[in-house]
Amino acid sequence: MTLGASLLFVLFWITTLYHGWGYQGASLRVMVKCGYINIYRGTNRLPATWYHERLEPTLLSKFYSPRFSVAGRSFTFTLPLLYPFLLIAVFTAIAWRRSRPVDNSCHSCGYDLTGNVSGNCPECGQSIIP
Repeated sequence: MTLGASLLFVLFWITTLYHGWGYQGASLRVMVKCGYINIYRGTNRLPATWYHERLEPTLLSKFYSPRFSVAGRSFTFTLPLLYPFLLIAVFTAIAWRRSRPVDNSCHSCGYDLTGNVSGNCPECGQSIIP
């Protein structure tokens, strides 16, 4: 499941290089484009709307440093999608590492078969294929 989430996130990230999506309201604007998420809270005189824009692929200029700025009651927060992806990738690696069976264990139930010469797992009865 976590591997699927990682792959979907990579596809989403690639898509943001070519398309931008967002919501713009009276006091909130959320954009996802060019490989980053931008959240702006403050006064906005434009009508509330959802939008989509087609982009030309850009250089990776805003990928590595998250930014936060405050001006009066307004703030802007920009987060590169690289950071959530790395978080998902770490959890994927941990889950993958934990799910791998140990060399001397039953592939069906995970029981330790060190010293077993019967050819069957004593826990679940699965035959042991060398």
